[in-house]
Amino acid sequence: FVGLDTVVKSKVYTNPEINILKVWSSMLASLINNQRSGKLLEQTRQNYETFFNTIDDFLIIIDRRGIIVHANETVYRRLGYSPDEIINQSVINIRPLERRDEAKTIFMKMLKGETDFCAIPLLTKSGTQIPIETHVKSGYWDGEPRIFMVSKDISQIKLSEEKFSAAFQSNSAIMVITRFADDQFVDANNAFVSTLGYSREEIKGKTLLTLGIVRGNLEEGTIQDAINRGIPMREIEINAYSKSNELYIFLLSAEEIYIGSERCVLSVAVNITERKIMENELRRAREEADQANLAKSEFLSRMSHELRTPMNSILGFAQLLEMGELNARQSKGVNHIMKSGKHLLDLINEVLDISRIEAGRLSLSLEPVHVNTVIREMIDISIPLANERQLSILIEQSADDHLFIRADRQRLKQILLNLLNNAIKYNKAGGSVMIKTQLMTIDLNGIASVRISISDTGYGISEEDIPKLFNPFERIGAEKSNTEGTGLGLAVVKKLISAMGGNLGVKSIPGEGSTFWIELPHASGQLESVEKSGILTELDTELAGKKGTILYIEDNASNVELVEQILSIQRSEIHLITNMYGNMAVGLAIKHQPDLILLDLNLPDVHGSEVLIQLQNEEKTNKIPVVIISADAMPQQLTRLLKAGAKNYLTKPLDVLDLLKVIDQFI
Repeated sequence: FVGLDTVVKSKVYTNPEINILKVWSSMLASLINNQRSGKLLEQTRQNYETFFNTIDDFLIIIDRRGIIVHANETVYRRLGYSPDEIINQSVINIRPLERRDEAKTIFMKMLKGETDFCAIPLLTKSGTQIPIETHVKSGYWDGEPRIFMVSKDISQIKLSEEKFSAAFQSNSAIMVITRFADDQFVDANNAFVSTLGYSREEIKGKTLLTLGIVRGNLEEGTIQDAINRGIPMREIEINAYSKSNELYIFLLSAEEIYIGSERCVLSVAVNITERKIMENELRRAREEADQANLAKSEFLSRMSHELRTPMNSILGFAQLLEMGELNARQSKGVNHIMKSGKHLLDLINEVLDISRIEAGRLSLSLEPVHVNTVIREMIDISIPLANERQLSILIEQSADDHLFIRADRQRLKQILLNLLNNAIKYNKAGGSVMIKTQLMTIDLNGIASVRISISDTGYGISEEDIPKLFNPFERIGAEKSNTEGTGLGLAVVKKLISAMGGNLGVKSIPGEGSTFWIELPHASGQLESVEKSGILTELDTELAGKKGTILYIEDNASNVELVEQILSIQRSEIHLITNMYGNMAVGLAIKHQPDLILLDLNLPDVHGSEVLIQLQNEEKTNKIPVVIISADAMPQQLTRLLKAGAKNYLTKPLDVLDLLKVIDQFI
């Protein structure tokens, strides 16, 4: 701002004076503006210099003769030259001596605009070469036309490429690179050449399909399609053929890569031919072993079955002798026959069980079983042996006493009796056996199980002996007991528990005792489930007055209770007769002449299918309709029993409406 102080004394300016002032003020304003522009230019130059010198790439400005007129700090720092050694020197001088002629040729092409790229390395003052990629652009510097060269250090890229190349070529797996667009080979490693027999010249312009390396099991475009859809190609098993038509089996994996700007596919194939041959041999060996094991099991099953017949005769006649008048010596001999005969029969039965399980002929009827009822039945059977050894059998009271499990009732009895007998046999005199049931927490699959534990106060088992417990014919701790045994009991228990979908375990402290436990899936009692459903309250008054008699052969008290409840509410005039033994069925049927027989299959003394045959063969019972009730719902079982004479087949857990339909059909 320029001002004239004319306040103190008034002054009138003439026009010439005013013009002079205008010229003078314009000159002053111009000087001020020039000063401002100079500062802005200096700031711009400083900014440019800062930017120019902080870039890590090599920036060189040359004239059209190739003379360096300017360079950034990176050039001086990385190449080791001073500005005096660089400025006004030819750019060709900082290239390796042996490639300077090539550099001159490329420079001439740059001047003509034929190329804007150069890959010749830069040469440091110490003689080291720095691999670079140089791009050029024409422009102006200080008002003169110049060429701007930007060179990028690609040392790390080169190092990565060298590492990749070394890994690619030396890898024992077959590796190939193909173009994404047309599947043609870009490169193949040494393993490919040595394994499949094709040279690198032979594969140029070819694909895996055109060479016949893969033949139909990998269609063209499969890998590209998977990559585009984001589906991982990992360890796909393929067949491949060598140049000599030798078959190989590979696990193929593929990944998208870029070679420069070109989209490619890297495929890696691991040779598993030898492994597949070994697997096939192992499978054949396993099949042969399984067949041999099946033959062994079949032999044991037949032999055990055949041996039981004479053993039953031996024991039967021994019992007759025992009931007769014998002297002391004869009585002792008969006792030995009975004791040894029972021991041998137990062994035969256990061998028969194992052979049936291994041969896959074990018949299981899985249904809700009331745990406490079965436990008390087995305690009643075991009490005489416990009294003989002065042992007490206790049941630990808990809130989980009224539990049901999904199991085969007869097999569960067999398991519990075996564990109870072991707890008694291998216990200390005056000791005790404790039985406990508890509902376990729900597992990750949302299934709750019930654990039954049987603890003894015996000698215990060492940690190293526990794995041997479930091996056939192993009798751990037998030396501490005079009790005879087969060593098969726990092996049978383990197989039965596994067949029912349960678990078996043991904990033991030497000198203090052992606890064996089994876990089986928790189930709801059939009666409780039916009562909750409300079906029993829906009374059909027209059918409620039906009269008749039903004979029900069933050993599961819960099922008997359910049928009794159904009849008492829905068909109160129908009389129900029940029994748990199959051998009693024919006699009861002859005596009562029921209108309908309901028959379970898994009975404690004889299989239900044999009872059905007996009923069909007896003239006085073969007209009575028999309906099978069982948890074994295999189609072949159903067909066989219907052919044998059964009128219908109901599966457990019982459907109340289905049962009532059957009752109404035959009564």
